[in-house]
Amino acid sequence: SDGVALATVACLLVVAAIARSAQLPLQGWLPATLAAPTPVSALLHAGVVNAGGVLLVRLSPVFGASTAATHLAFAAGAATAVYGTALMLVKPDIKGALAHSTMGQMGFMIMTCGLGLFAAAIFHLVAHSLFKSALFLGAGMGVRQRAVDRDLPAAPSPSRWTMVLAVGLAVIVPLLALVGAKLVFSPTVTASSLGLLAFVAMTASVALGSAFTTNFAIRTIATGVAATVVLAVGYVTFLDAFAEILEPPIAISGAPAWLLVLPAAGLLMLSVLARNSRNLSPLGDAIYARSVASVHRTPSLMKGVLS
Repeated sequence: SDGVALATVACLLVVAAIARSAQLPLQGWLPATLAAPTPVSALLHAGVVNAGGVLLVRLSPVFGASTAATHLAFAAGAATAVYGTALMLVKPDIKGALAHSTMGQMGFMIMTCGLGLFAAAIFHLVAHSLFKSALFLGAGMGVRQRAVDRDLPAAPSPSRWTMVLAVGLAVIVPLLALVGAKLVFSPTVTASSLGLLAFVAMTASVALGSAFTTNFAIRTIATGVAATVVLAVGYVTFLDAFAEILEPPIAISGAPAWLLVLPAAGLLMLSVLARNSRNLSPLGDAIYARSVASVHRTPSLMKGVLS
């Protein structure tokens, strides 16, 4: 029937997007490019991988017409976001960590496409291209800084009340900043957009929590709060502008927003594990070994898919 044919085509589009954006289980080609010179790596990791999201956005009327396709895209993106983040935390080399950070960021982009938030996906695509290319080109400075940090004495552990206050601020500040910016600059909300904002607030809380629990000083708090407010206003404003230009005129029935709870729980668990054990050992060793094996296995898998 026409419905089955449309769903098949839509799911095949998702498979193509997954392959190009290095999503599970076709992610091995991206880490395999790390042997290339750094400018080439920057081009691949900040440009080529964006093609999957562009494909789904350009063909959103076909992709969004199939519930199976949107759920498949969400599942692949959410799983890859958690998997890429885990590998980023256990990779010992700077470029390897950046490569798997790219994989996780592309997972977020594919996941937002699965939610039907195509403007958010393109906005994330542009932002990721800008900061990831800069990070790759500055990878040498990261190697030098890691060597310096390794020789520094360990910082004293904060007290229990400091930890509670730091975590509380890290949770409240991003949430209030994003909600306030949304109410002021773009009061129209949907379940998917609200879920996305909650997910962004959670990730911002993890970043702030890491900074506050490491150095809970007045200067750190003021800088963190000010940066969070500015970024929240900028995020909501630019996202609204992208939505005005790029959102398709037809209604897209994406995956339900409550599914964002699953990748959020996975990322929070990784954050807690990373806080307690920098290398996530012995879990980190198993993840690292599996990632190395996948680099050698994926080319043959891709060859089978393309044939």
